Amino acid sequence: GDYIDKIELEGDLSVMQGTDVDTLIQSVVGMTLYVSYKQSGEQTVSVTEEMIDARGFDSSEVGYTYITITYEGRTTDVRIVVTPDMSDAKLLGEYTFEDGLSYALRGETVAFYDNGYALVDGEFYVTYTNKDGVISLNADDETVFFLQEPEEDASTIGSYIPEGTADVYMYTTE
Repeated sequence: GDYIDKIELEGDLSVMQGTDVDTLIQSVVGMTLYVSYKQSGEQTVSVTEEMIDARGFDSSEVGYTYITITYEGRTTDVRIVVTPDMSDAKLLGEYTFEDGLSYALRGETVAFYDNGYALVDGEFYVTYTNKDGVISLNADDETVFFLQEPEEDASTIGSYIPEGTADVYMYTTE
């Protein structure tokens, strides 16, 4: 007989740091859930509160959190981006890395803001510090270091990962 092959929530979800679980649930209720049946193809249903399991939701840290949606026995984990409050943040500069930053930070563009956050590929935020021209980006499972070098045009930075982890050197222009 026909059965549900997979379910998927339409679109990406993001919430601001500190968002409470009730606010999150209300924003997910009514979203479109794509239901793929093995034989009869795709249907859409609206998400109801009963479908949402938000026990894993935690917006206290910037990064990612998850909720689970269940429909007729099938479940899907939905990733939610937790963003900092950027309403007063000013852009300091943006850099491009043609080969990507590193294994964990696959992004190619990094925009630095004056509130200690950097936006990677326009998608997710990480914290960073700048100590005497050495910039460290803090991803979930690794820290990537950059050396901000004084060049004539001030747009070139070299990136390195400290000795012992990998010898990666990258140069790029803004």
